[in-house]
This record gives sequence, structure tokens and C-alpha cells, in this order.
Amino acid sequence: MREGSYAWPDFNNVFELRYEWEALQWLLKHVRGNAVILESSEVEYYRAWGTRMASNTGLSGLKGMHEQEQRYPEDVGYRDGLHRELWQTPDIARTQQIIDELHIDLVYVGQLERFLHPDGVRKFEEMAAQGLLTPLFQNERVTIYAVPGRLEQQADGVFTPGGGA
Repeated sequence: MREGSYAWPDFNNVFELRYEWEALQWLLKHVRGNAVILESSEVEYYRAWGTRMASNTGLSGLKGMHEQEQRYPEDVGYRDGLHRELWQTPDIARTQQIIDELHIDLVYVGQLERFLHPDGVRKFEEMAAQGLLTPLFQNERVTIYAVPGRLEQQADGVFTPGGGA
């Protein structure tokens, strides 16, 4: 990942993986416990690298790679609808309701999210400007936000769930 890239959905859009690798390393070093991370998973994992942070860190994501095989369809459909709404709704109050309902601790905005959900990315930036999200990590192409009150920072600098859960 430090040197690789991939093109998706075509060769006009190239993701440089070093930025994602830096974020992944930060998560592995600074987050412990079963934090819930929001990231785009509207595309499949194998070609477009959806759910990549949850899959590579062990953190809980909103959707798994094989969720329809392990849960009742009505549960998957409801959760999938909320997940899509999180990225699509411009309504900040509704976004906060969904974040609370799904117990989201972290919001991951990487290259895939910027490509698929530009309006959602702008909304999360606005939420951060209003103090409704707190940037914990940032590089040129990735920002990881914390939901205030959901994580506690330990004496060693590591973040763990348990703030307002």
C-alpha cells in the first residue's frame, strides 16, 4: 500500500494507497476496542475496496462483505438504508440522529468517499467546523473524525469506545 495504486471505476480515477496506508497505520496504533467506523461500503470490497478500514483494522463497520449471508434481509436492508442516508442527506440533524442510532464512533473520509460522496464529505467538513465532529487524523487525502463524547483518550494517547455509548 505504501507504493501501490488502483484505478476505479475506470483509469480516469486513480487512488494512491499511501494515503490510506497512513490512515490505516494511525488507526491500528491509536484506536483500541470495538469502535464503530463509518466509511463508504456502497461498492464491493474486492475490486473497489469498500469497507477497507473495518476489514483491515478489526474495527466494526456498518456493513460487512457478506452481510446478506449472516443476517436477516430486513435487518440488512434497514441498516443499508441508514448507511446510504448518512452519506446522502444534507440534513445535519438527521445525520446526527443516524450516527447516534448506529453508535458510530469514527467517520472515515478517504479517496473513495470523496469520489462517491462529495456532498456527504462537505457535510462532514461542515459538521467539524461546527464542533459536531472532531478531526483526529488528517493527511492530503484522508480525514478521520471522532464523534464527540463517543471515544475516551487514555493516558497513553490511545482512543477507546466508552464516552457516550
